[in-house]
Parts: sequence; structure tokens; C-alpha cells
Amino acid sequence: MKALTFFTCIALVAGPVSAGELPLVGDAELDQQRGGYLLAGSLLFDLEATMRTYDEWGLALQTDVVLTPEGPQVTRIGVGGNGGANYVHHVADGSLLNIVTNTDSDRLIRQETDITLTLPGFEQVQANMAKDLFGLHLGDDVATAGAMSVGR
Repeated sequence: MKALTFFTCIALVAGPVSAGELPLVGDAELDQQRGGYLLAGSLLFDLEATMRTYDEWGLALQTDVVLTPEGPQVTRIGVGGNGGANYVHHVADGSLLNIVTNTDSDRLIRQETDITLTLPGFEQVQANMAKDLFGLHLGDDVATAGAMSVGR
């Protein structure tokens, strides 16, 4: 009952909203927004992740995730546990979960997650930045040399 009262209060504070005030978003637009890539402003990123769980016997479970416009592509290698330990790598709803449950004593368990974000075309952007920085440094060096020669 408290939850119902809380939501009723929010609705009263926010005021009435008619369906005509809310923009409708079609499936095609939603598909573009929830694809397997990340947008930061207008920049497109590629994302890859590798989750690994190790125990005292070595690599127990590895999950590789590559986000594509069609959604995440997942590859798993290994088993989900040894003895009283269970290992879970879960990929869903835009999240990566790396979970360990353990009922044994004296276990050595380690988890690693490597994430790679790639900005397509960054090599050209970086090369342009290097040229710009070189030009700035060259201009500073010329100005410094000119100022030093005036004093002689």
C-alpha cells in the first residue's frame, strides 16, 4: 500500500500528462539506439570484453564478448566451477557480471575483466593531432629563438 501511495503522490506532483504530449518512438529508431555499439555524442565506439576466472588449477572460465550492431556475440571457454565453487559470467541488458560463489575453504580464486573501447579512425585523428602539436612546438621554438636573438 505504501508503494501505491508513493506513486500516487508522484503522479499528483507531476501533474496529468496526456498521450498526445509524449512522442512515439518506432521500433526502427529503437533498434538503432540499442544496437551492439556505444555512442558518445556523435562518436561511434566498438566494445570488446574478456572476463576470466582463475582458480588454483588455472583458467576455469573465460567469456569473450564483442558488441556488434546485431547485439552481443558471446564465446565461452571452460567450466562453471570446481568443487564447492561456482563461476558465472553473465552478459545481458547492457551489463557484464562476473560472479563467484564458494563454500570451500582455502581456495585461490581470481577474476579479471579486460575491456577494450575502439574509436574507428582514431589513427588518423591521432596523426592529425601529432602534426598540430609539432606545429605548435615549432612555433614556440621559433618565437623563443627570436626573443633570445634580440637580447644579443
